[in-house]
Amino acid sequence: MELENLKEKIVLLDNNTNDEVTSFIKENFKDYDFSVTSTYDECFEEIDKDNTRIVIVDKDSEDWGYEYFISKVKLTINAPNVIVLSNKVNDALYVNSLYLLGFSSYLITSQENWKRDLHSTIRHIIRNQKLEEINRKLTMRLTEANMMLNDKNKRLDEFCQTVAHDIRGPLGGLIMRLEYLNDKFDNITKERIKDIITTSLGVCERLVSQVQAMYEFAKLGKEASNMEFFDLNELINALIEDLNFSNNKNIKIEIDKFPKIYGSKELVKRLFLNLITNAIKYNDKEEKSIKIGFNGEENLSAGTFAKIYVKDNGNGISREDLGNVFKLFNRASENNSKKEGLGVGLTVVERVIELHLGKINIESEIGKGTYFKFLLPIEKI
Repeated sequence: MELENLKEKIVLLDNNTNDEVTSFIKENFKDYDFSVTSTYDECFEEIDKDNTRIVIVDKDSEDWGYEYFISKVKLTINAPNVIVLSNKVNDALYVNSLYLLGFSSYLITSQENWKRDLHSTIRHIIRNQKLEEINRKLTMRLTEANMMLNDKNKRLDEFCQTVAHDIRGPLGGLIMRLEYLNDKFDNITKERIKDIITTSLGVCERLVSQVQAMYEFAKLGKEASNMEFFDLNELINALIEDLNFSNNKNIKIEIDKFPKIYGSKELVKRLFLNLITNAIKYNDKEEKSIKIGFNGEENLSAGTFAKIYVKDNGNGISREDLGNVFKLFNRASENNSKKEGLGVGLTVVERVIELHLGKINIESEIGKGTYFKFLLPIEKI
């Protein structure tokens, strides 16, 4: 595993800003931020700013009170490592007292190889900190993955219940019609027989559509294995061109500039396809408006994500229906009930975002439109 490229900061507490320590650090650690302070207050101000990883104390006077300073440094939010430099002979009891306070290293500058030791000590500390950061992120990701697994198991149970409910009813009705046809065949008219067969065929076609929808939904996880960095603007523009909205003057689509996304192009394309087509399909306005926007970045335990939204001026979704919009085979009960479809589009949208370790929220108001806000990764997850 490669170490992440963190921009480290080193703070030196020293009265003499032109001494060998300052020159040595500036020369050997050019890739790191470096600040020189001469008082405790200045040092703590620098520590509190951000990303201070190492504090070097170059003080030999007992008046400076190392013990108090180190203990206070270790209580700061950043809790940086502390290196004590001294030109005095090593005092075991004194060094041990500093060690108990949590300092990282005690170096004697009067010794011949002190610069080499300082260089290797700083490198060692920075490397350990990066490994700790990676370990912390991995632990958080594992915790999040475990939570997602539990959630998936719950959703699997709900999925099975939904399938059983939505298929059992139509199948039961179909069986009753066939049984009736079988029992009464000699005593019913051809018109009645034709009516039963036509109705039964309609039920079968709908069941096939449901099974196909479930099959496509189940395949989403497999498609998530093909992830890469891609240009989201190119994907959205190509999708809109394929939908041939450019020739329709009553449809207005605005698109922000997006960073590159890490994910499955096919899944993300399906996500935007469902959101855009829904925004058009469930919209009775004379001029249909869709805004696809970018609201900056957000850091989650899994990595850094783009904050994306899709906003339309469509029919909207009632408050009582909002809690069910992502359920399989669900459609809003009021404005959208007359539209064709199985109600799987938003279920797919939520599933795609879950497979990219993101989140989605929805706001809507009847007659004023719907506002989807979701996260997609912009770094490898």
